Parts: sequence; structure tokens; C-alpha cells
Amino acid sequence: MNWLLKILVRILPDAVVESLNAATLDELDQRGLIIWAEEVESDET
Repeated sequence: MNWLLKILVRILPDAVVESLNAATLDELDQRGLIIWAEEVESDET
């Protein structure tokens, strides 16, 4: 199954892959699963 996803991502247009990446990052950020560099830097000071 993993190989199928890799093939699909390779044949999709770049614009589609970029949209999927943006949507995925937005979802992970909303769930609080991403620690952004700005947050880490502000916690150190």
C-alpha cells in the first residue's frame, strides 16, 4: 500500500501535492501536533 501512495504522489501535479501538504500541516497545527521554531525560540528566552 505504501508503494502505491508513493507512485500516486509522484504522478500528481506539483500544485496538488503542495495543496495536500498545506492542508496536512494546517490540520496537524490545529491539533497542536507541530512545534514551530518560533515557539521553541520564545520558550528559551
